[in-house]
Amino acid sequence: MKVTLMRNTGFFAMGSPLTVKANGQKSLLFQNQEQVLELPDTGTQKIQVGFSLLKSQPYELSNQHDVTLEVTMNPAFLWVYVLLFALLLVASRGIVPLVAGLVLYLLIMYRLCGRAYLIKEVA
Repeated sequence: MKVTLMRNTGFFAMGSPLTVKANGQKSLLFQNQEQVLELPDTGTQKIQVGFSLLKSQPYELSNQHDVTLEVTMNPAFLWVYVLLFALLLVASRGIVPLVAGLVLYLLIMYRLCGRAYLIKEVA
């Protein structure tokens, strides 16, 4: 089965490659790059992309036809940056709101790190 993987993550981490894990092998995917992977036609195949602690959910392929997949940033993850800048406003209110905001920020980051990238099929 031939899988074409395209990366379109915008300007976030555009200078760093994503690590693609498919069928036990690793490869690199740069910004706006297309990569063709040859996967076995038997069974379910999993593809996952990541960069450091940021990863995607494993994408399962069980069909036997060629497919084109696109890797994008999770829009919910982009709101983390807005929250980080909002913490600057809270920082002047005292230590308690700042610590509470940092704890909230870290919890949100922890929940979203495994879903920072989305893999979706292109029609």
